[in-house]
Amino acid sequence: SGAQKQQPQPAVSQAQSFSNIAAAPDIGAKFNATAISSKLTAANEAAWIKIGAISDLMEELEKSLAAYEYALRHNPNNVQTLSGIANVYRKKENWSKASEYLQRAIKADPNNGETWATLAYTYLCCDDLQNAYTAYQHALFHLPNPKDSQVWYGIGMLYERCGSYDHAEEAFTGVLKMDPASDKRSEILFRLGNIYKQTQKYTQSLECFSHIVQSPPPGKSGADVWLQIGHIYEQQQNYDMAMESYQYGLREGPNHSKLLQHIAWLRLLDTSHQNVALAIQLLNQASEIDPSDAQSWYILGRCQVGVREYNKAHHAYQQAVYRDERNPTLWC
Repeated sequence: SGAQKQQPQPAVSQAQSFSNIAAAPDIGAKFNATAISSKLTAANEAAWIKIGAISDLMEELEKSLAAYEYALRHNPNNVQTLSGIANVYRKKENWSKASEYLQRAIKADPNNGETWATLAYTYLCCDDLQNAYTAYQHALFHLPNPKDSQVWYGIGMLYERCGSYDHAEEAFTGVLKMDPASDKRSEILFRLGNIYKQTQKYTQSLECFSHIVQSPPPGKSGADVWLQIGHIYEQQQNYDMAMESYQYGLREGPNHSKLLQHIAWLRLLDTSHQNVALAIQLLNQASEIDPSDAQSWYILGRCQVGVREYNKAHHAYQQAVYRDERNPTLWC
C-alpha cells in the first residue's frame, strides 16, 4: 500500500486558470476608470454649482442659470442645484418656474424643511395661498427648529392676506420676540400698524407707526408712514391731528398723491379746515401725479358738483369709472 500518485490537472483547467489571471488587470483597469470618471463628474458638477452661485451673487442671472443647468446634467436630483435655479427665478420674479424647481428639490428630498419653507414663500408671492399654507405646514414639521423667524414672518403675511388678523398679529409679534434685531423689524411694525388699524386698535397702531416714522421699511417712505398716522386720527375724527400728520408727510414727500388726496378730503369736511377751492387744487395736483388713481378723480368730481361745475364733474367721474369700472361706489 504505497503512497497514492498525485494526478496531474487537466490542461484545459490550467489554461482557464491562466486566462483568469491574465484578465484580472483588465477588470482592475475598468474599475479604476469608472472611479476616475465618477470623480470627474462630481468635480465638474461642483465646479458648475460654484460658478452658478458666484454668478448669482454678481447678479449675472442668465450666466447663473446656464451654469446650474450644466450642473444638473451631471446630477438631475441635486437639491442644492435645484434650489439655486429656483432662487434665480425668484429674483426674476418668475414664481411659476421657481416653484417648479423647488418641487423637484422636494421630490429629491421630501424631508428638507428649508426647501418647504422657500416653496411656501414662493407660493405666497404669487398669491397661491392654499398651497402656501400646506407648504408651511410641511416646513414646520421638517425644520429642526420650527421657531424660525423668517418662516413665521411668511406665515404672518399669509394670515394677513387671508384676513385672519388675530393669527397674523400672533405670528408677527412672535417674530419680534424670537429675533428682536430682525432685519424685517420695520416692515413687521408697518404691517402690525395696519392690522391694528383694521381692527380699530388705534393706540397700538399709532405706537407701531411712531417707531418707524424715522426709519421706514424698504419700499416705504416717511411720507407713507405719516399717511397711516394721519388716517388713524382721521378715523378717530381727530381732524386737527390728522391734518398735522398729513402736513408732516407732505414735507417729506411733496408729490405724494395719496397725502394730497387725504388733505383734499379734509378740506371738504364741515370743519375749521374746510376749503373747497383748495381741495380742488390739491386733487388736480394728485391726478396729475398719479392719473391712474380712480379715487382722486371721484373726489374731484364730487368737488366740482359742489361748486356747480357740472361739465368738469362729468369729466372727472368718467375718468374715475374708466380707471376702476368694477367699483360700484364710482357709479353713484
